[in-house]
Amino acid sequence: MNLDLVAQIAVAALGVLSAAVPFLGGRQDRRILKEDIELLNKVPDGVIRQRLERQVIATLDEIEAARHHRRDPYGVTLALVLIAASVIGGVWAISAGGWWLLSLVVVAFVFAVGAAGLVQDVTKRKRDKRGDPID
Repeated sequence: MNLDLVAQIAVAALGVLSAAVPFLGGRQDRRILKEDIELLNKVPDGVIRQRLERQVIATLDEIEAARHHRRDPYGVTLALVLIAASVIGGVWAISAGGWWLLSLVVVAFVFAVGAAGLVQDVTKRKRDKRGDPID
């Protein structure tokens, strides 16, 4: 197998993952809440202050509701394994050439299943102990 091709694929995968990190969420609600509270302390009494107080209360409610949401670590791990296996299998099939290119159909299916599972299980939701969504 050509190691240059593997290195290029690894660099591309790391680039995609690093680009996706800002979209994974984080503590943006708490940062916004902190800024709103600082602003609330500076705003005089009036309509704007009342609206800002309602916004602070709504943000606190959202943070409390999200506290019970979690990802399914087993599903995420399985999805990442399927995606990695499909990438490795695809690189191998392309480098082998010939009739092995037909295996790309199976590789594409495994990749699609892994991607769908990753999207489903990486989403923070209210879950039971087995990791199944409660919604």
